[in-house]
Amino acid sequence: MASTAEHSSACCISHLFHAAASKTPDRIAVIHASGFAEIARGFRRDAEFAFPETTSSSPPPVYGGDECFTFSDILSAVENLSCRLRRILDGAHDPGLINPCSEDVQNSEFLHYSSPNIQRSTTFINSYTPKVIGIYMEPSVEYIVAILSVLRCGEAFMPLDPAWPKSRIISVISSSKAKLVIGCKSLTQGDYCHKLDKVQWLIDNGSFPILPTSMEENLREQYQPPLLPWPCESECLRSFCYLMYTSGSSGKPKGVCGTEIGLLNRFLWMQDLYPLEEGDLVLFKTPISFIDHLSEFLGAILANCMLVTPPFNQLKENILYVIDFLQGYFINKLVAVPSLIRAILPDLQSPHYVTGDCTYFDCKRLALVMQNEVLATIPIGLPLSNCEVVLVGEDAPIEGEIYVGGPCIAAGYYKYPYIMPLEHMELPLHCDVQCPGDRSRNQLFFKTGDFAKKLPSGDLVFLGRKDRTIKVNGQRVALEEIEGSFRDHPDVVDAAVICHDVDGEILLLEAYLLLKQMIEETEELKSSIRNWMMSKLPQMMIPSSILFTRSLPLTSSGKVDYSSLAASTQSVVRIKNNVEEILSGDLIGVIQKVFSDALMVEKIAVDDNFFDMGGNSMSAAYASFKLGIHMKLLYTFPTPLKLQMALFSSNDALRINSDSGVGLSELHGNMPLSNYRVSSYRGSKPRARLLWSDSDGDTHNPSKHLKATKEGSPSDNDFWNLDPPVHRNCSFSRCNKGSHGGHLEGHCLCYSSWLVKYRKGFLQELWKSCIDSCVDASPLVVFLGNDVRVFIGSHSHKFVCLDAKSGNVCWETKLHGRVECSAEILDDFSQVVVGCYEGKIYFLDYLNGSICWKFQTSGEVKSQPLVDKCSNLVWCGSYDHNLYALDYKSYQCIYKLQCGGSIFGSPAIDEMQRKLFVAATSGHVTALTIQVLPFKKLWKQDLGAPIFGSLSVISSNGNVICCMVDGAVVVLTTFGSITWKARTGGPIFAAPCISKALPSQVLVSSRDGSIYSFEMETGNLMWKHNIGRPISSSPCADEDLQLMTDVSTVSECLICVCDSSGCIHVLRIDLNALGDSNRNQKDVIHEFARLDLEGEIFSSPVMIGGRIFVGCRDDHVYCIKLDVETIN
Repeated sequence: MASTAEHSSACCISHLFHAAASKTPDRIAVIHASGFAEIARGFRRDAEFAFPETTSSSPPPVYGGDECFTFSDILSAVENLSCRLRRILDGAHDPGLINPCSEDVQNSEFLHYSSPNIQRSTTFINSYTPKVIGIYMEPSVEYIVAILSVLRCGEAFMPLDPAWPKSRIISVISSSKAKLVIGCKSLTQGDYCHKLDKVQWLIDNGSFPILPTSMEENLREQYQPPLLPWPCESECLRSFCYLMYTSGSSGKPKGVCGTEIGLLNRFLWMQDLYPLEEGDLVLFKTPISFIDHLSEFLGAILANCMLVTPPFNQLKENILYVIDFLQGYFINKLVAVPSLIRAILPDLQSPHYVTGDCTYFDCKRLALVMQNEVLATIPIGLPLSNCEVVLVGEDAPIEGEIYVGGPCIAAGYYKYPYIMPLEHMELPLHCDVQCPGDRSRNQLFFKTGDFAKKLPSGDLVFLGRKDRTIKVNGQRVALEEIEGSFRDHPDVVDAAVICHDVDGEILLLEAYLLLKQMIEETEELKSSIRNWMMSKLPQMMIPSSILFTRSLPLTSSGKVDYSSLAASTQSVVRIKNNVEEILSGDLIGVIQKVFSDALMVEKIAVDDNFFDMGGNSMSAAYASFKLGIHMKLLYTFPTPLKLQMALFSSNDALRINSDSGVGLSELHGNMPLSNYRVSSYRGSKPRARLLWSDSDGDTHNPSKHLKATKEGSPSDNDFWNLDPPVHRNCSFSRCNKGSHGGHLEGHCLCYSSWLVKYRKGFLQELWKSCIDSCVDASPLVVFLGNDVRVFIGSHSHKFVCLDAKSGNVCWETKLHGRVECSAEILDDFSQVVVGCYEGKIYFLDYLNGSICWKFQTSGEVKSQPLVDKCSNLVWCGSYDHNLYALDYKSYQCIYKLQCGGSIFGSPAIDEMQRKLFVAATSGHVTALTIQVLPFKKLWKQDLGAPIFGSLSVISSNGNVICCMVDGAVVVLTTFGSITWKARTGGPIFAAPCISKALPSQVLVSSRDGSIYSFEMETGNLMWKHNIGRPISSSPCADEDLQLMTDVSTVSECLICVCDSSGCIHVLRIDLNALGDSNRNQKDVIHEFARLDLEGEIFSSPVMIGGRIFVGCRDDHVYCIKLDVETIN
């Protein structure tokens, strides 16, 4: 704590507020948004509901039914209520005060106490312990007035969250020995739940005085006691100004004594670096049990800003109402925890900084920090002004436990009538203090229990804790307190609580209970145990999963072995929590419906595993997008019941509108969807035809017409077994992406006029090869000399090289994670590059599959690598938000770009201009110039909806084609502007296809079951064909098997597309009929052949010369041959 002199120089909150209110007395300070709340409800009930005009022409808007309070109103209310409180605390009679039934509650004088321990660890000279006054209200103008009034009369306030269980509220009041509790007698217009006349139990408790107040009364009544001294001018300063109870490791909540100098220091720091200004509008929506609510409203009030307070019960009903208030009142400043940011905001650009009240991190610096560091979370940053942060431990100053000093630390823990000192320690001489000056050497530091490491930039990154204290929705929770509540249940002997987290966010609390008697029918205990916990603890502390066990594992020292408990699945009976007890609204029904739509099945049970039912990354992305959640959640909790529990535990369930059963994207179509990004782009290289080069290096163009069999159909040997043999080096993968080591020129192989005679074709299986698990990756087909090989991986972690002619395995390699992305081959054909789910990018020997090199990222790799032979680089993205440039000659990473979101697809390169384009799950497309190092970012474009398919570059002009999950197709220029935008009838998960076989066309497949062809330059729809089943993969045109009606004019071509249910379709397109208004749609395109496989298909096919290579979820990769039927 700062010295008395320093405290006085910082003035006090009461003085600052008086100065602010006197400066702009007629400015609106607080808007009670009751009128707009009804408008928002109407809007969500009726999609055609029209927002009425506001009653004011400029911000802040005021709607009919809203109530406004000026700074003069707030100041008058504070003066009246503070004087009234002073009279009550001094023993005067107040007719409005509800006294307790018993007479043992004393209105005593101030308790002067100064502990020797406190004097050594803090500076409590000439200080007093203030009286504690509880405030039982939701965020409102009455709450603001109550806080400022308690501070003005020199005492300490204690927030009592109405959302707490009754027993916890009574326990906290009793523990703190609060002198009285202030509540709302009658709030302003609007449906506020916790008026005292509606919560009679608090009055009936009868153990403490209660003062009901209202804004109307505070403005009407005038009190004229002796003039109150300013708190900062008193001879004795209070040792703390607020008391907040948090979860305690002892099993009981503990009160933390916060100081006024700490609040002031944070406000002044914020005004220095990120100032609130007159005219800013702030939303007051944080629960009062969360410390951030103080900076939320105090910062606005002291800076002459306007606060908008929505009805809190409406926000609890559906957090998406926050979006309505943000838009309805043009809110431009918001205090929010990361989970709320992910739920309602487009991206992390809105909050400029992240702070924990002793450190902060400016998010604008994240890209710079990420250039040198791979981070899984945003750093906690640097100390606030006047605060000292030190890392202590064996590895200090690089890594260690965080020690904190300065005005940001609390005065201690409150145990009436004492203030128990925090765990302080003197600094070792070698410690590196992050604060200028030497005064920190002479003070004690608070030992936080948090561990961190220091980056070269000086920023700290949180590593975790060694105790069992966690953060749930931004609030501190001691698992020991939850266990203690369980042990109080009459049927429970012992309890152990563990947590599961993903990306550092607590998602699920699990309780293991040892019962007095093991009961087979657990349903009898379900209600009593859950109701018991709900009456003891806040809702966020209630475990989502409760399990019965016959014993708890112990360590050698006799303590509970929590690590073994988390890994054990034996001897437990899981209690499935009743959905109606957990949530208001049919959340689990919403999840089941989304699962059903994504998996294309009629019924989904609450225990059905999404992936056992046929789900893969494509359908998972769709489900995650519709639910508005992180896709990793679905992999961690794959059943509707588990996902529902996880969402509830992490508060993410509030992202779903359970009334309508649809995701946020459909609820708020005008809101950018970047906070629901679940996928991104894959890029492609310039298109190539199959070219053969002989041993002399001369280009060899194969015959324009394949030899015909006696029946007139192409000979099977003509394309795949040429005699005499020729040297041919090239590769093909999804979306007609082709590359090879030579110059990209040449003509296509063609079928001759046999199609005039044979109007119908059929498909037959040539071979299939089992890879032991689902094959969702797309094949890479490589021609090298006389060898034709297929490279592909599966969920079994296997990556195989197959003989394309026979299907025999040439070699296989077991990787460290499952493979869902396509592979790529280096330009010299020496190595094959592929990524896996464990975050590794492998460079495998072409001949035998041995690992030449592997590069470790910090997230899953689902992006197909992209070979840039001009720079000897492989570009590949990762789930860790980074795009990596790997030098495959020197085996090192030479460049890394932080893209603001996970990267699922490969980038695309414009070879002519040497520009690279990449997309991330944040919804942004970024362009780089890659001519020379250092590479430079050219522009960044936000497309406003998730993108799961690849980017493609139009070779003629360098424009970039993007397909989005919302069904839109967008083409960007090389400068980032939108050239055209078209829309399909359903979500798009696959990449667009550009083929020289279909000049000037962009082919797009959609989940509505249709293939769309858009004109490349204008975006006009050229044709559309519906195959009747959802499509999740890209189409492929056979560039090496075009159809001719005579020997000189190409008139038709074939397209292969696979639907998700497992059917391969070959479509025949009449190029001459395109653009002819007199021709029927069926004359342009019709189905030529089809074949049903035994499993679903999410792999994009590769079609070359009448052969189709594709992976299937029946654990096989297939080679399918196109043939023709004779028509007499």
